[in-house]
Amino acid sequence: MATLSVRTAEMQECIDACIDCRSVCRSTMDYCMRQGGAMMDAALMRMLLDCSDMCGTCADMIMRDSGSMKDICRMCADMCTRCADMCAKMPDDQQMAACAEACRRAAAACRTLATAK
Repeated sequence: MATLSVRTAEMQECIDACIDCRSVCRSTMDYCMRQGGAMMDAALMRMLLDCSDMCGTCADMIMRDSGSMKDICRMCADMCTRCADMCAKMPDDQQMAACAEACRRAAAACRTLATAK
């Protein structure tokens, strides 16, 4: 019989933050498409999609206790930080500010998990 690993509080917090970030990035992409104009910046749209995909992958790897989990968490933290910085360039836009905040929460949770013993 296979032994199941115990999911720590830090793992669950990171999973939750990544899933939330993925959702917020996706809804922000939809928001940007509805806004049009400058909000349809190709670099921004790619960053939102990249961050969303990386967060989904990171959450999946944590859930299966992958041996590469810490490496993916480090990569995800970096991606989320870059996405947060990009979204934060529009601080007066409520959706963009919410996206930056979700990305920063995921980045912090990923960094914590990446450095856990």
